Amino acid sequence: MKMNGIKLGQGYLRSAREFSASQPETPIYTLLADHGINTEFLQMVDSAESCYLSCCLAPDVQETAQGLAMPQPDRVSLMSVYPHRSSLKILASFISLLTREGIRFSDILTSGSMLTAVVDSNDQA
Repeated sequence: MKMNGIKLGQGYLRSAREFSASQPETPIYTLLADHGINTEFLQMVDSAESCYLSCCLAPDVQETAQGLAMPQPDRVSLMSVYPHRSSLKILASFISLLTREGIRFSDILTSGSMLTAVVDSNDQA
């Protein structure tokens, strides 16, 4: 599988929270937007019973975000590869590589040109 590049971004913080649909609260993305903080990654899973929000913050905005009411963050890294084309075979190969090397990931982002895994920082050599 030909890759046009790889990038490992270290020092990110991943924060997540789950809340009940019957007890709404201010979502993470609203808190961040109100303070002008961009995320590297944002995930939202919504169901009739609850909503789960997760985001990754770059090292340069973490100090600004400290005052927000966000759950205790995990230290993560972003591992990106750039095949510059999209196919399930490429995605499967990427997941297979991470699994074979024992690298745990919590999320995978995909686009037409890039695959990014959110990786536990403790799994890096």
